[in-house]
Amino acid sequence: MAASTLRSAWGFLTLPTVRHTLQALDIPAELPIPLAANPLDIFDLEADLTRKLVTGGAYTRFAGSRHDAQAIVAEFTTSLVSDAQDAWFAGFWQPWTPWFWDVAWDMTWLGLQRSQRRLWLLCVTDTD
Repeated sequence: MAASTLRSAWGFLTLPTVRHTLQALDIPAELPIPLAANPLDIFDLEADLTRKLVTGGAYTRFAGSRHDAQAIVAEFTTSLVSDAQDAWFAGFWQPWTPWFWDVAWDMTWLGLQRSQRRLWLLCVTDTD
């Protein structure tokens, strides 16, 4: 299921309406599926996001504690996904549009909540 779900979600991102709506990402019309996409469950997703929040980018780190970061991430994921059992997630760490700076902080998380037919995308980059 994960490979077909990724293919469907990735194909959705190349639709003209989506590309226009997400103009800042400069999504190409032809978009190869990321080879290093890792299927995630809600626990992996929260760990990834917490790690990214705590470690920060090239110049700054999170000012709060690990527990503060975990609380922020838990609130964020709860607002995104009403039922984690009904959701599918993937994360990948390579630049896939010109929007990324092609640095170590390039990350993308993709989520799909099947019952609500809802797809979300979170992209992170930073200058080097």
